[in-house]
Amino acid sequence: MHGLKFQSVVGPNGLIIELYGPLPGARGDAHMLYKSKFHERMQTLSQIVADGNDYYVYGDAAYPLTRYTMRGYKGAMRPDERAFTVAMNTLRVSVEQAFGLVVRDWAFVDFESNLKIWKQPIAKMYVVAAILTNVKTCAMAEEHDEHGNAISARFGLNPPTIHDYLHS
Repeated sequence: MHGLKFQSVVGPNGLIIELYGPLPGARGDAHMLYKSKFHERMQTLSQIVADGNDYYVYGDAAYPLTRYTMRGYKGAMRPDERAFTVAMNTLRVSVEQAFGLVVRDWAFVDFESNLKIWKQPIAKMYVVAAILTNVKTCAMAEEHDEHGNAISARFGLNPPTIHDYLHS
């Protein structure tokens, strides 16, 4: 169904902090993870931060378990594994809302109903929509409730100001 796929990482402040793509929709998520060189960037980040902690990104079940990516358990689970998977998947679902925000606020990037893959710069349009979604999140935080969207409210981490976002 997907003509094009993007890989995104959403921060607990409600911002889309990484967007890679597009790749053909027929390719699997593990292939996209490899092509994006995500692990190399995580390794660099770990060296820069160098605080002795390991950092991970929690993804859906399609992603492999690696040094920097984790996912819930599959198959038969012990009670502690089930509790971990349920708790983390609940958080992951709240992060998935960021992708819904892009389509909700910028309906012209709804691939299925509006875009023609060989006649429009779909990738550029989606990237711009993601950036504008981040700007809107920052603006809503400044103007209304300090959170900007349900994701940052859920994690209790406010997004930056619009100025800081655009100048960092």
